[in-house]
Amino acid sequence: GRLHPHLAMTLPGPSAIGDEPMKLQFVSGATERMESALLRILDEQRERKKNAPEERHSLRKVVTAGGGAHKFKELFRTALNVELVPFKELQSVVDGLLFLSQQSFQGELFTVDQCNKQ
Repeated sequence: GRLHPHLAMTLPGPSAIGDEPMKLQFVSGATERMESALLRILDEQRERKKNAPEERHSLRKVVTAGGGAHKFKELFRTALNVELVPFKELQSVVDGLLFLSQQSFQGELFTVDQCNKQ
């Protein structure tokens, strides 16, 4: 996968998740490589279990867009203890624009009216 640090932003707390600020990061990657990467993680976990007791963190939820949210749902839960929460791609774009509009990040969003005025 590829992390896009130029898109990262810190959201002030409190939020629906807690009182601390949240860091919003964006990651992209080739779907066709996802399954082999998750299977490799599972193999490594199996090897570690042989030598040490299992430590599991609590289930985390990650909102994802695209077909991978459905296709890899069980693999993410098994390998990473992560629940993928599917979100429609176009809805992601609309909600992202609404979020930027509501948060008033300077220079991140502009609108054009019917007279082409910004």
